[in-house]
Amino acid sequence: RALAEKAKRQIAAGGQEYVATIYDPLSDSFTVLSPPGKEKEISIFFDDSPAVSIGSIEITDMARNSDTSPFWGGGLIIRGNSTCSAGFSAKAGTAQVMVTAKHCGTVDSSWTSGANVAFGKISKHATNSVDAAYIKDKSYAGKIFTGGTTSNSSKAVSGAGDPTIGNTYCASGQNTGWTCTHKAALSMTFSGLGPANAYVLYYYPVLAGDSGGAIVSDGTKLTVRGIVKGSAVITTGYPGDSARYDYLVGPKWSVIKSGLGLDSVVTG
Repeated sequence: RALAEKAKRQIAAGGQEYVATIYDPLSDSFTVLSPPGKEKEISIFFDDSPAVSIGSIEITDMARNSDTSPFWGGGLIIRGNSTCSAGFSAKAGTAQVMVTAKHCGTVDSSWTSGANVAFGKISKHATNSVDAAYIKDKSYAGKIFTGGTTSNSSKAVSGAGDPTIGNTYCASGQNTGWTCTHKAALSMTFSGLGPANAYVLYYYPVLAGDSGGAIVSDGTKLTVRGIVKGSAVITTGYPGDSARYDYLVGPKWSVIKSGLGLDSVVTG
């Protein structure tokens, strides 16, 4: 064990971050694993000891485009040729679920993560017609991806509440990543898609595939405000004398909660 720790310190001094050891109690022997290409560098510490075998290990951290269980919000989810984003984890009775957009898929449709790991099935669409659904049957954590599209950084969720017009929020989606420029501009009502003022228009759109991703207040921990429905292009005026506005649009927390029968978000 002391030799393995010495090898670990030597590799760390050379800029490598890990060395692993596996102990076999039946043979009272160790396998010492280095980063790829560093096997000879650590073998000198063991003087060809018959009790020690040398190998390598390559660690790939999970990112939003290759998430594994317990799954985080903001990651890539896939069904056939369709992609969407996970939103945030919530409690619905005794079940722990992952919220996403209703238009992503039908009830009972199965999803995988970008790592081709089973993510669960869409089990419920919002009963108030809001563009929200939840996936269940797997493990979902109270964390949401931050950073870019290949990032493995995250922040924990601390609670939820509706957005305030005039405040600026962040969105987490698998195609755009983490963006924090979305000022809540207007409340909006979509005919046939939920109650009055169920949606909020935020400045600056996101990309296709971000549907279902979380909209949050940033801080040491995150407060869930809603999810992404999509991008909205609004043109005012008449042809030849018009103005175009591009927005992010999504339902707010309170209507998602009531439509899906959620009790609370899962905190981290």
